[in-house]
Amino acid sequence: MNRHLSAIRAQFPLLQRKMRGAPLAYLDNAATALKPKAVIEAVGDYYARYGVSVHRGTYQLSEEATTAYEETRQHCIRFLGGNDDYVIIFTRGATESINLIAHSFIEHYLRAGDEILLSECEHHANIVPWQQAAARQRLKLRALKVHAQSGALLEEELASWRHPATRLLTLTAMSNITGYRPPLRRLISEAQQAGIYTVIDGAQEAPHSWRPMTDLNCDFYLFSAHKIFGPTGVGILCARRSLLERCPPFLGGGNIILRVEIEQSSYRNLPARFEAGTPNIAGVVGLQAALKWYSALDHTTALAHEQEIANYALKELQKLSRLHIYGDPVTFKSPIISFNLANIHPHDVAAIVDQHGVAIRVGHHCAQPYLRALGSDSVARASFSIYNQKSDVDQLLEGLAHACELFN
Repeated sequence: MNRHLSAIRAQFPLLQRKMRGAPLAYLDNAATALKPKAVIEAVGDYYARYGVSVHRGTYQLSEEATTAYEETRQHCIRFLGGNDDYVIIFTRGATESINLIAHSFIEHYLRAGDEILLSECEHHANIVPWQQAAARQRLKLRALKVHAQSGALLEEELASWRHPATRLLTLTAMSNITGYRPPLRRLISEAQQAGIYTVIDGAQEAPHSWRPMTDLNCDFYLFSAHKIFGPTGVGILCARRSLLERCPPFLGGGNIILRVEIEQSSYRNLPARFEAGTPNIAGVVGLQAALKWYSALDHTTALAHEQEIANYALKELQKLSRLHIYGDPVTFKSPIISFNLANIHPHDVAAIVDQHGVAIRVGHHCAQPYLRALGSDSVARASFSIYNQKSDVDQLLEGLAHACELFN
């Protein structure tokens, strides 16, 4: 690891901890990323120096909090390469962002008999809200199928995915099981030609690469702060302004209104209309610090290092005869590797590698349809970030060897 990457690693206090007497090998980055000092300090600074509510206070502390909160919105637009055609809405996470679209937008723009199209490789957050919307409004719901070995969308599905009733296409930008990236630019372009709305779940993609909104040109793009080194409890919804302007609020309450009568209320313009109640101000301030920190990195070096670690892990894991890897990480060039050891339950695998200081995630990863399509119901997952090093992989390999010995 060169000095630049060593300096990155040194900015994460949690990596200084020992786990079970061993150095922490944190390989659960697809679930949440660790936080650098800059983010931790920004959150603490908010509470210590100006930790009050935003927007309605006319005193200096409230004005400072409001300025920091609204500056984050502009940082998000710049980070995503957006322009005035888009608006940033802060939510509690990617899940709430999708639910907002599935309520306010869908109820205004779709009618009974219209079709929502997604894929088998979606996170539950990009499935369940659409199921609920379909049930409420008598919509159709259809999923593009994946190849049982590679995990990629079937080419025959991609060749003829549009139906006359299709009105909305919603896809992940990167699978949290295999790291597969659907051909978004192609699909969004085809959707636009057919007048189909597009929603992109960028929760997994954002910390590994990002796509300018003006280039991707989708209608909605969303991600979570905690996956890109920011605090938990903050979601970022980047929405085409013209589409949300005519939509009713998702949640009712304070901050969103112009005037309230007992019988009815009138609502503020974007983005306030979709940010009811007191927001997670500290989390949004921390998000700004995370975006500044991440944007200042040498991305070519950092992401190349991340892929180098993933490639090293893949090469070494493939030497284990009992190990099966799901999907096609070589082709996908992914920082995510999901696997199982024959005749060892993944929960046992996780418990054993934990004894070696290694943090991995096991289970269905909120992607049960995708796992079933790949022939499993539970897998172990190692996921990598820019602060990981080869010794983290070596610790994982030691833990897996120990598991194989115990279950020989």
